[in-house]
Amino acid sequence: MRALAALLLGGSLLVLVGCAYRPSQLPLPVAEAAVGREAFRKLLGDQGICDRAVDAEATVTLDLPWQTGTIGGYLQLMAPGYLKFIGVNPLGQPLMLLGTDGVDYRYILPAERKLSEGRLAEAAFSSFLPRGFEPRSSYYWLIGRLRPGKVRIGEVSGDPETDGLWVKFRYEGEEQSELALFDPRQRRLLRHLLLAKDGRTVLEVAYDSYTSGDCPLPGQVIIRGDNRFGRLVLRLSNWLPADTLTAADFAVTAPSDFVRIINK
Repeated sequence: MRALAALLLGGSLLVLVGCAYRPSQLPLPVAEAAVGREAFRKLLGDQGICDRAVDAEATVTLDLPWQTGTIGGYLQLMAPGYLKFIGVNPLGQPLMLLGTDGVDYRYILPAERKLSEGRLAEAAFSSFLPRGFEPRSSYYWLIGRLRPGKVRIGEVSGDPETDGLWVKFRYEGEEQSELALFDPRQRRLLRHLLLAKDGRTVLEVAYDSYTSGDCPLPGQVIIRGDNRFGRLVLRLSNWLPADTLTAADFAVTAPSDFVRIINK
C-alpha cells in the first residue's frame, strides 16, 4: 500500500509521459471545418458558466508495468490547480491524504505517521512530469474541460471512429500545441492531447460516461503514458458542485509528532 500511495501521488498529478497515441484524422471540406471551428469556440465559451469547484467519490486504478492496484476515496478539485484526495480503506479509515494548489503540496500517510510537503517541482516524482505540462491547470485536465484563455485554432478534422471533431489549437502566448477531440452535439470533450514541438503526443487523457446537463462531468478519466508507464484510470461518481470551497479547504494537516519530510 505504501508503494501504491506513492504512485497515486504522482499519478494524480499526471506524471505519465511519452504517450505513443497517434490519432487518426480525416480531412474535412472547408465549409465543414469552418462550422467545426465555431462549434469549438462555443464549447470554450459555454464552459465559462460551469462551477469552479467540484467534489466526487473516486476510485483510482493504477495499471503500470511495475505496479498495479486500486484505491477508493474522495476527490475535491478547484480551478485552476487545487486538488485534495483522501484515500480510504474498506472501513472508511484514511490511508493517505494529498492536498495541493498546483505549486505546493502536502502528503500524509497516517499509518506511517509521516508528512511530506514542499514544492511540487522539488518532489521526487517531478522528474516524470511531461515536458511543458503545468500542474497549476490540472483541474481542467481532470474534469474534461479546457482552461480559459484566448486560443488560436488550427486544423480541424474528422474522426473515423466517432462523430467527433479533432481540433488543433494553441493558447496565445504559448508555443506548445494541444489537440482535442470533442462531440459538437453533446458539447463534450472526448480526448485531450498535449503535443511536443515535433507533433508527438506527450500526454493523452480520454473521457467517458459523462453526466447530463449544461456542464457535464466525466465518470471515467483515463490518463495514458507509453508502454513503460501504462495508464491511470479514475472512476468518478456522485459529482457535486462545491463553489463554497476556498483555498484553505485544500490544506491537509497532520499531528505535530508526525515525521516531517520537506522538499523545498
